[in-house]
Amino acid sequence: MKFTKVTTVSLLFSSLFVVSAVSSILNDNLAVMLDYRNDNSTNDNSTNDNSTNDNSTMLDLSRGRSVVSGNINISTLPEEVHSVWIVDGGNWKGYSPNQDVRDEISEKYTLLNNNIPAYKATIVFTLADTQLGIMEDEDPTDVTRIYANNLSLHGTNGVDISTDDIKCQDSHHLTAAIKLMNDELSVYAPDRDVDNYSNFTDIYNTDGYFVLCQENNQEEEE
Repeated sequence: MKFTKVTTVSLLFSSLFVVSAVSSILNDNLAVMLDYRNDNSTNDNSTNDNSTNDNSTMLDLSRGRSVVSGNINISTLPEEVHSVWIVDGGNWKGYSPNQDVRDEISEKYTLLNNNIPAYKATIVFTLADTQLGIMEDEDPTDVTRIYANNLSLHGTNGVDISTDDIKCQDSHHLTAAIKLMNDELSVYAPDRDVDNYSNFTDIYNTDGYFVLCQENNQEEEE
């Protein structure tokens, strides 16, 4: 198994107007994704099972990349999951239920060793249709929904919100919010029509989302 260049988010976004911001963030921090072989490799993580309890939700995911939100127990990831990724302190951290993939992650990135909280958005890369268990947080961490300049990635922290809840800090303007599910993008752009993608206003408790805030004078110059 070897590293190869990933289909970057800039390609996924193609002609979307946030392409430069997205490619800058992701290309600088995660320029490659692990190559994979769909060879029915076994999952050697002995703690992996698909058990659930009363405060868990099973999220249906199709093959591809999705950005989700929820408390995720990395020890119970199904074997159909190639890898999961978060941004923490400006750095990419990843994990896989497959030992070979974990070894490759640890060569160039930080290997996750803790469960993922709901206030972190998680990029999930699946090799086949599967279900991902997400735990509901009985005492969620309070998070701000006032975002600074630039592109950022967020979780909902276990609650449904809307695009009306997204605020940029003073002197900044919301250019777009973006969701990604099963390699399909959807976009909220308050000031522009985006015909090539589905539009949304609701962000559900299992959705992760990108936010692009720009300084007001940047908007005026475009």
